[in-house]
Amino acid sequence: EGGEAEEAREGEKDEEGKTAGVEGKGAAQVATLLASTDRRPDDAGATDDASRKKNDEGWRLVCGEEREADPTLLAAIEALDEAALKPALEAAVRAGRCLDGINLKGRTLSDHDSPIDMRRSRVRGAHLEQADLREAHLEKANLIMAHLEEANLSGAHLEKAKLLGAHLEKANLQGAHLKEADLSYAHLEKADLEGAHLEEANLRVAHLEEADLEGAHLEKAKLLGAHLEEAHLRVAHLEEADFRGAHLEKADLGGGHLEKADLKLANLT
Repeated sequence: EGGEAEEAREGEKDEEGKTAGVEGKGAAQVATLLASTDRRPDDAGATDDASRKKNDEGWRLVCGEEREADPTLLAAIEALDEAALKPALEAAVRAGRCLDGINLKGRTLSDHDSPIDMRRSRVRGAHLEQADLREAHLEKANLIMAHLEEANLSGAHLEKAKLLGAHLEKANLQGAHLKEADLSYAHLEKADLEGAHLEEANLRVAHLEEADLEGAHLEKAKLLGAHLEEAHLRVAHLEEADFRGAHLEKADLGGGHLEKADLKLANLT
């Protein structure tokens, strides 16, 4: 009878997890932890800029700079199996939970058929090395100082994301959307950015040594003091880009579109 009662309790916990949108082993604990805090304002019904701005302000109150990550929640999410991980992360973001420092190295978080939605999430300093985040939705996400070395971010949406000082060495960013993203001081050495969209992105003092930027879109991008030594920029779109003081020694600019680009004090030899 004791065993049957225990099974019944476990079944009830699983149902609780399903109700919260999180399923799989360990789902109940995550659901309980998420239910214990205020939720992020839901902008699903917001149809105008004013409504969205109001919700953005509410979001900052829920997950402002002063709010710290809950180690218990992070550990619970990290322990989830692959089936439960994606819905748990999405639920945590919807609940306005801070995920700074979470360790999901090498985990599969997104794919072509079911891209993860972590827009406006806060994952500063997170360990996402070699993680699969292809086509993920990370618009306006705070990924400052995050570790994404060798991560798969092909086709990912990172418009207006904060990636200041982030580590993206050897990351796959083919076709990624990084328009207006802040990549200042980021490490992108040997990263694959072929065909990536970096229009108006902030790449001040970013490290792009030996990066592949063939066919990338960098129109109006800010690359002041950026390190592009031996980078591949063939047929890249560099119109009106600001390369002042950038390091372009041995960079391949063959066929690049440099109309109105500012190359004052740039090092080209």
